[in-house]
Amino acid sequence: MMMLAGCAASGSSKVIPVNLPPPPACMATVPMPGIKAGDDARALVARHRSALAQANGNIDCSRKWYGKVRKGYGKGKSKP
Repeated sequence: MMMLAGCAASGSSKVIPVNLPPPPACMATVPMPGIKAGDDARALVARHRSALAQANGNIDCSRKWYGKVRKGYGKGKSKP
């Protein structure tokens, strides 16, 4: 029993809350372009390529935002 005495909480440790910033607008989802009967295939492909480019831009923005938050977290900051 005495060997486990050191595992008991002494009551001196406190949980420090972390307030992360809200996610940036670029983390919003990109809607899938609709498809209708009779749509021109080239226009449809162009809309889908545009949506994909926007989604990839959002991923890049999210990666950069997360990097700033992570860097600031080590310094005790909640806002990058």
